[in-house]
Amino acid sequence: MSTQLSNLKLSLQQRSPSEVLPSGLVKVETLPDSNVAGLEQIFITMTAEERRKVRRRLIFSDNVEIGLALPTGTVLIPNTVLYKTFTKAYLVEAALEHVLVIHPKSLIEAAKIAHFIGNLHRDIDVQKESIVILYEPALEIRLQKFGYRVARDYRPFMGLPTGTDAHSV
Repeated sequence: MSTQLSNLKLSLQQRSPSEVLPSGLVKVETLPDSNVAGLEQIFITMTAEERRKVRRRLIFSDNVEIGLALPTGTVLIPNTVLYKTFTKAYLVEAALEHVLVIHPKSLIEAAKIAHFIGNLHRDIDVQKESIVILYEPALEIRLQKFGYRVARDYRPFMGLPTGTDAHSV
């Protein structure tokens, strides 16, 4: 019987980049493919900051515990599949966060706002007609003093660090 269990464990390890440790913790060093068709989807909600912490333990609602050990610099985006079994997929969901939504009047104003935010090393989400950043009371006051149209909101924040694109080349 133990030989059959050992063979089953080896078979499962060959099908998944994850490793089940004796403690029951699933160690995830690489992300599986994103195909979740036919699988029950279980989500864990994370803030933008938490989605950059890729070396830590996560406990899902069904008590499956995952030990993330992903490469440094990995950023988890919503709907990223962290782990899969034959029946379930464990995915990332973006948490609702307090944000500032800035509505530039022109391209020049958008560039000035983005430059200002970048100099403060804040995460930024540039959308079609707005710029979204995580809420900070002092930053809201400064932007308003500059005369920019700023509104508070509570929604998932998808921003990335300001130098992400510039330094990835």
